[in-house]
Parts: sequence; C-alpha cells; structure tokens
Amino acid sequence: MLKQLLSIGVLLVMSGTALAVSAPEEPANKQRYVAMQPAFIVNIVESPGRIRYAQLALNVMTTDKAVEDALAYHAAPLRHELLMRFSQMSVKDATNRQAREALRADALQVVRTVLEKYSNLSTQQTQQALQDVLFTEFIVQ
Repeated sequence: MLKQLLSIGVLLVMSGTALAVSAPEEPANKQRYVAMQPAFIVNIVESPGRIRYAQLALNVMTTDKAVEDALAYHAAPLRHELLMRFSQMSVKDATNRQAREALRADALQVVRTVLEKYSNLSTQQTQQALQDVLFTEFIVQ
C-alpha cells in the first residue's frame, strides 16, 4: 500500500501536477497589533526632591489596515500626546492596578483623538477599528 502511494506521489510530481494545500483565508477584520517603539520613559515626582521613572511599552490593537497605516504615519503626534499624558502620572497611578487600567483607557482615547485630528479617518472608523491599547511593559523605578 505504501509503495503504491509513493508511486502515485512520484508520478504526480514528475508530471508537474502537485496537490496544493491552501491556507485558510484571513478575515478582513483580523486584529493587528502595532507596537509604539521605542518605549515611553517619563519622570514621576513622588515628593519634593524625589523623582522616580516609569518605562511603558504599548501596542495598539486595530482591525483596519488603514488605521494601522495611520498609526505608523502619524507616530510623531501620537508619541507626543501619549508622552504628555503619561508624564501626568503619579506614583499611585503607576503602582495601582485600577489606575493603570484607567491610564490604558485614557491612552486609547488619546490615540483616537490624534488620529481623528491628523488623519482622514472618520470618528466612526476610529471608534470601531481602534479596539484597545495594551501595555506590554510597565516598569517603575
């Protein structure tokens, strides 16, 4: 039996006929993750004379190729506005889980606002396609 299968396989290859296995087609609204590189580093004033630092790396999750392209093209204003938001963080914000979740939600709103302002994307498109901001690093020293 194995010999027959091998013979058939050899005949198919030699004749130029090959069995093609196609990969499943990706859905149009597949989630894409765009890393904001490099990571953000901000000062956190804990008390007068005591400064701490936070390093935040994040990815933006979208389902739209046009939004993904806009994130790359408008990286400068996005980084500026996110840096301004992150620099307002307190030590409590940096060390408390609920405050970090609120900061993540604020970051998502900042990204939406910047893309609506600088790109030709509609409010509806950014609301639907920009799904989340995910912290991939959150270090406080």
